[in-house]
Amino acid sequence: MTENEFHEHLRSYPELRARFEQLLTIVENANGESTLADEAEQQVIKELRILGKDALQSWANHQSTKVAGHVKEQKPHMRQHVKKNFSGTPVMEK
Repeated sequence: MTENEFHEHLRSYPELRARFEQLLTIVENANGESTLADEAEQQVIKELRILGKDALQSWANHQSTKVAGHVKEQKPHMRQHVKKNFSGTPVMEK
């Protein structure tokens, strides 16, 4: 994958881009918060956990969209599940 291709992919996932930017901020110590290696390590671990969570969420969203499209192609007569708008039982008059 070329650098341009990587950037194109990254533009498709703004939440992942934000995590990478935060990691770079930690690595460069841009905000001056990390004076010890232990502090930097904890910040990196925290960001990597969030990055992993965001990556899996993006994957799940992509898969869900892909599967829904596939089902629509295979079974166009099927209706999508929609929650009914039930206003409740009418009040009985006396």
